[in-house]
Amino acid sequence: MVRDISHNSVTATFNRIVKLRLLVCCMMTTLPLIGCGGGSSDSPTPAPTPSPTPTTPSSDTISSFFSDVSDTLPSGLDRRCMDGEAVDIDNDGDLDLVLAIEFGTNIILINDGSAQFSFKEGVPVTRRDSEDIAAADFDGDGDIDIFFATEDDVDDELWINNGNGAFSLSQNQLPSGVISNSALALDVNNDGTMDLVLGNAGNNFVWLNDGKAFFTSSSINAGGGVTQDIKAGDIDGDGDQDLIVGNEKFNQLLINNGDGTFSDESDARLPLINSETRDIELGDIDNDGDLDMYVSNVSFFQDNSSKNYLLLNDGAGVFTEVETPPLHGNNVDSSFVDLNRDGLLDIITVTAGLNDEIGNSMTLENLGDTKFENSGFDAIGNGFDIVVADFNGDEKVDMYFCNRIGSANSNNNGGGEDQLFIGK
Repeated sequence: MVRDISHNSVTATFNRIVKLRLLVCCMMTTLPLIGCGGGSSDSPTPAPTPSPTPTTPSSDTISSFFSDVSDTLPSGLDRRCMDGEAVDIDNDGDLDLVLAIEFGTNIILINDGSAQFSFKEGVPVTRRDSEDIAAADFDGDGDIDIFFATEDDVDDELWINNGNGAFSLSQNQLPSGVISNSALALDVNNDGTMDLVLGNAGNNFVWLNDGKAFFTSSSINAGGGVTQDIKAGDIDGDGDQDLIVGNEKFNQLLINNGDGTFSDESDARLPLINSETRDIELGDIDNDGDLDMYVSNVSFFQDNSSKNYLLLNDGAGVFTEVETPPLHGNNVDSSFVDLNRDGLLDIITVTAGLNDEIGNSMTLENLGDTKFENSGFDAIGNGFDIVVADFNGDEKVDMYFCNRIGSANSNNNGGGEDQLFIGK
């Protein structure tokens, strides 16, 4: 969550930012429940909140709660989309979209308030291997700035919002480049400014912010080889933000010591799982008041099973596995979200490959008592990310699907390959 910098409108809007995570956690409304995970990239996680009063349409199938409005998206969204963030870029009270494009020009889509999007002009035109996004008010001037983590070309980008609708590329404010796959905005040292936590190939780093968006680097841990995701949440219930690190081998749990440092307590708190993890989500799947975890795995580069794992928190930050129906394929991203508005968090995933494979989105419907039923969803494509937010202000969950290599859905307009589903 963005610190209180006396710019109340910006802070209130940023509190609504969700990438599967913060919408209900920060807005105590009747909006269907969303998991409180901290980004492939993202914002710190608040504590779980009670479930809202369930609301159910006439049909109880998952797809019946959403309308596919992908044909309303602007033409030209057939690029290699790796990550998306919902954030109010223009301070007009609705959530816009920032998209990280692999070896292409990154995109901002401006929302007119009714989930009608258009390309924002005047953004920096660069072509880098953009992988992940962290958005926050890094320079303390009351508007949202954007950080893009890049991988192969080792040249991260910082876009500073000038407040007049334009952005400046401010590379000189960052430490020297690292091979980054994940970025998380988090006030690590409790000084009231948003720092950056980077997941890399090799050492992972915290980049500390001086309050003016000039960053200095310090190592946070040795990593697990190649880190693909980092999420923040109060895992052990002591009121501060811990870190979950998703690696291409063994994952890690770093417990916050309360002074800006972290202790690796993976062995004591996590089951030993040797998987190639692409995404970790946090949410209270069993409504017991603590943060549980869903781990999405692939078999792109490691000779491991791509089986996903649901891990339950005992309340003190120790996790045990719960069996769920298998989801086949490489699940690059997943989300905790109450898709059918019954007061229980369900799980939705996207499936992808490194070539031109087309996959289906799949869901695990939460039946209660940690029982799940396998189901499908209408989104089809080479999915790399799901952005969950209320795009049209009706307090219902909407979903934007980032596809890396196209989609088989003929409803998309003019070659637009990403997909948008609006809650009914």
